[in-house]
Amino acid sequence: DPAYQELVKKLAAERASLKSGELGKRLRALEAEEARANVRFSELDQEVKFIKSELEEAWYEHDHAVQQGRNAKPHLEVIQRLDKEKAKLDPELEKARQKREQLREELKKLQTGGKELESQLAKMTAERDKWLRVMENATTTVAIKDFKLFSIYKIPSIRQVVLDEFDRNRFDEPVARVDRCLTCHLAVNRPGFENEPQPFRTHPRREVLLADNAHAPEKFGCTVCHDGQGPAVNSVAQAHGEVPYWEFPLLRGAKAQSSCVSCHLDVQRFQDAPLMAEGQRLFEQIGCTGCHLVKGYEDIPKVGPSLRRISAKVDPSWMVRWIENPHNYRPNTRMPNFSFKEDEAVAIGAYLWSVAKEEGDKWLEGHPQPGGLREGDKEQVAKGKALAESVGCRGCHGLADGEASTVLGKDKEVVPNLKNIAAKIGPRWTYYWLKNPRDFSPTTRMPSLRLSDQEAAAITAYLMTLGAKGEAIAGLQERLGDGKNAKRGEALIRKYGCFGCHEIPGMEKESRIGVELTTFGSKILEELFFGNRTDIRHTWDDWTFNKLKTPRIYATERVEQVMPQFNLAEEDIKALRIVLAGFRETKVPHRY
Repeated sequence: DPAYQELVKKLAAERASLKSGELGKRLRALEAEEARANVRFSELDQEVKFIKSELEEAWYEHDHAVQQGRNAKPHLEVIQRLDKEKAKLDPELEKARQKREQLREELKKLQTGGKELESQLAKMTAERDKWLRVMENATTTVAIKDFKLFSIYKIPSIRQVVLDEFDRNRFDEPVARVDRCLTCHLAVNRPGFENEPQPFRTHPRREVLLADNAHAPEKFGCTVCHDGQGPAVNSVAQAHGEVPYWEFPLLRGAKAQSSCVSCHLDVQRFQDAPLMAEGQRLFEQIGCTGCHLVKGYEDIPKVGPSLRRISAKVDPSWMVRWIENPHNYRPNTRMPNFSFKEDEAVAIGAYLWSVAKEEGDKWLEGHPQPGGLREGDKEQVAKGKALAESVGCRGCHGLADGEASTVLGKDKEVVPNLKNIAAKIGPRWTYYWLKNPRDFSPTTRMPSLRLSDQEAAAITAYLMTLGAKGEAIAGLQERLGDGKNAKRGEALIRKYGCFGCHEIPGMEKESRIGVELTTFGSKILEELFFGNRTDIRHTWDDWTFNKLKTPRIYATERVEQVMPQFNLAEEDIKALRIVLAGFRETKVPHRY
């Protein structure tokens, strides 16, 4: 191939220029300096690693002492000593690393031309070798003794599908995927074997899922949707990828739905992926994206109400109790429980009150007490109750115990039940909210009901009979006005990421506090932290299920975890787990 030979010549010339002349001298000097810098870095790195190793051993002994009820103080003293040694070496290690990286960058610039030519040559060589292998595997030679007569095609013994350039190797180069599942699963695309045992069973809904315009196995194989170790034929366990260190074991049962999002963005309309669709709704609407970045979900709106004017809306004692534990007021609320103590809740309330006061007061100035409202007037209350029924309040809101509001998942309320609404808000705010919800909150989903002043006043009078104000917290106003409390509250809000769900003045540009989940489904077992738990099976599924069920379950004395308690139903956790399994590094090429 002339093009191949030309590349070889260019590469040889580039290598020769790096061995002689000024460029060669500069290269050798840099290589020597980089080698010295690398030795220095390696020595420091080794020393730090030894200390880290001793630290891990000390923490291991400490944690076991705690778990077994023994004295852990001696181990803690060792940990403190090692921490000091490490803190002393860390700056030196970082300085050595930067020096080494600087020299490597200079070397890289000198060697760029040769690297580019090597990359082109490698791609061309891979393409050539691929076709040589195809020809070698597809034919066999007919010979008499040592005399070769001719070549003929082999009779295939293994059924396989090859997806060219479907996967990418560790060097981000496209490589083929080989799928041999059809060797055993002979009837997967044949009708009439629906009740046969595996591997001889027909695929469920074959006429839809395996149609030529869908996922024909002769074109796509099986591992694209079901994972497993496609090339393996030595055993069922190997073929299914259920062996140590294989990163993509067979997706069994409903978990296979997680692969739909590799190609399809509109799984909400798929009847064959109901758990995936429900999980996506949960993931978007309970606020996961407020704390966790996921590519494709960056612009999901905040799920909680704006707190810019919170001081004009809610009763302060109610606010503090809500922050302490929102599930005490609304057991099915989407807002999770952060397990704040009362003084922490007051501190958070103090900060919110301080940043909302200016806008809240301004709003109140423009919205005087409604004149036609008569709280407690039986006639007006009765009229309001009838209006609440006729204008459609119950279409979204429950108004009493046992009445379902708009529900997400099994039992999470998207729209609040109003059975105790009078404990939270007062008549003034309620009246103007009913008149025009977007006057107070421009982004609310609640529409304007076009109520007259008299109708709004009547419904307000009725709503003020649902529940009653709780006992006021003693000295709360003074505590909310305390600057130290507000400062502490600001720190708590930043730590726990309240701005992820709520618009809070001064925190509009804060970053998400949780780990990125874009490739969470690709995490291997060794990347998951189980803390000191010995009662949970070490699998990806079990780790994820328990993390969603009890988010701080893996916390230890050494590792704090701040994810709050959502009290999710078991079926909702399983749906979310399927969504998380779909967040993977693997990207399907556009051509497929």
